[in-house]
Amino acid sequence: MWSLTAASVGAVVLSLSRGGWLSLLVMVCLFFLFFSKGRVRLSRALTALGGLLLVLSVVVWMTVPAVRQRILVHPDEIFTFHGRTEIWQHYISAVRESPVAGWGYGDRIIWAKGPAVLDKDMEAEVPEQFRIGTHNTVLFVLYHQGIIGLAAYLVFVASGCSALAKALRNSAADGGLYVFSLFTVLVGALFVHSVIESVPFAVPCIIFGLLSGRQQWKNLECRSACLP
Repeated sequence: MWSLTAASVGAVVLSLSRGGWLSLLVMVCLFFLFFSKGRVRLSRALTALGGLLLVLSVVVWMTVPAVRQRILVHPDEIFTFHGRTEIWQHYISAVRESPVAGWGYGDRIIWAKGPAVLDKDMEAEVPEQFRIGTHNTVLFVLYHQGIIGLAAYLVFVASGCSALAKALRNSAADGGLYVFSLFTVLVGALFVHSVIESVPFAVPCIIFGLLSGRQQWKNLECRSACLP
């Protein structure tokens, strides 16, 4: 069982993109601070975390030539998020053409009348069905469903975050590891990763669904305890 778990975790980690690695790093840092709570002062934990990240960066820089070469040869990619800012500009231009309702639901629906986006490899404009993707969750929702869809999406995420914040406060007494794990996944997989990738809608649904399941379980426990 443990070998299967280790193999599964290894497969997931090794298949992550650079954005996935960044999200995973944020989640590891949050867990580091969580487990440091009550053992060391927050300032010392932050100092130790900063030192650890610095050492790790130096080790990666010295031992992984591919990372060093990519940064030295293509420094512009750091500031453009690997060309994503260029992609965003074209999608923003498309959003301006249909800001309220967007360009339709689903995939390849009446794209013949949709805007053209820049194909980075061909350096030419192509129909949307051959798109390279928005690489940004908010822009993805805004492009497909417009302001109406984005408002509904943000209300959904905000209400879920509010429930999660309330659960974090209420779970402090029992350690709150489960709820904090959901919080780290929300920050890493949704908030951080959504800046550079289009995170599927299923991700926040799963996170808030697990939170709702925990709350239902807590309610059942409370009712059982109150019964004579």
